[in-house]
Amino acid sequence: MTLPQGRFHDTADLLRFLETTRNDLEEPARRLQPVIGEVLAAMASLPGALLTRMSGSGATCFGIFADDDCCRRAASVLKERAPGWWSAPTFVPETGIVHEAPGQDIGPTLQGL
Repeated sequence: MTLPQGRFHDTADLLRFLETTRNDLEEPARRLQPVIGEVLAAMASLPGALLTRMSGSGATCFGIFADDDCCRRAASVLKERAPGWWSAPTFVPETGIVHEAPGQDIGPTLQGL
């Protein structure tokens, strides 16, 4: 996988990139912990869900939603439907995501995250 150079110009640009990637640990993690599939399905069913994924080895899952309001509502609905799950709305700055150099972690810059 090659990381894009420069920044993602918008959410659609980020989603196009993410559609070319996968988490190789998701399938074995889901076999060991079927609740991961339940979490991903629950998030994917929420209004405004554009992408849901497992992060890393399965300790967390995340969703990308159409806008901040959809994100807030999704977190609220998940808290109501599954009070034992931890959920929190988080947001990407409008200035975009920047990759300083190939292989370097994403991090804050003067232009934004």
